[in-house]
Amino acid sequence: MAVFMLNAKEIIVNMSMLTSLLLPVVMSLMFQRMDTAGAPMPFIVINVIIGITFASTLGAILMGLVAEENEHGTMEHMIVDRQDMAANFLGKALLLFPAAFLILGINLIVLGYMNLLSITIFPALVLIWLFFYFSSAGFGMLSNSVAATSLFIMILLFVFAMSPYIDFLIYDRNNIIRQFFELTPVYQIKHIEGGSLAGPYISLILWVLLSLVFFMTVFNRRTKSL
Repeated sequence: MAVFMLNAKEIIVNMSMLTSLLLPVVMSLMFQRMDTAGAPMPFIVINVIIGITFASTLGAILMGLVAEENEHGTMEHMIVDRQDMAANFLGKALLLFPAAFLILGINLIVLGYMNLLSITIFPALVLIWLFFYFSSAGFGMLSNSVAATSLFIMILLFVFAMSPYIDFLIYDRNNIIRQFFELTPVYQIKHIEGGSLAGPYISLILWVLLSLVFFMTVFNRRTKSL
């Protein structure tokens, strides 16, 4: 609970983190004003907003919190064993899970796509959250300062969060780069919306497992020094 409250306070008073929290909502409000000539909002916009919500509200904030602890020496002074480290990340998860889905819910309401919280898609969103959580936590532990997280945030944002934009950049579906982006977690929402279930969910589970292995590798390396 102490970790929860401490991190919640940090997000509120830290302008960079507060901006990361609210940025997806601002973007949704901007997209809402797009002239679609009465047609529904293009799904690619919704898909990208989902990715940006997780990359910003979860990824950027989590990396910032962990990197800030590294920079100020909090890890060394307050965390004495693996249990403390695990409790630290659990507290962050308990804070950032509802925060991310609250912002996502607001965005979907603004854009008129609340159906994406249906029983067929919501589990996929949870898996995407897990992917961004494990990846961001791992990147955060690798960063010695908040400034050092910039590269990792760009990777999450442009490679994973905005992957649906590959449809506008590469039209050849046989292109290996496009095929890679079509396998990324956020892109799976498009496949699920199109009626596929097994393939996208298998892909999402594999991405979560990959990110978990990455997280545990970095976690174990960090806890060896405790």
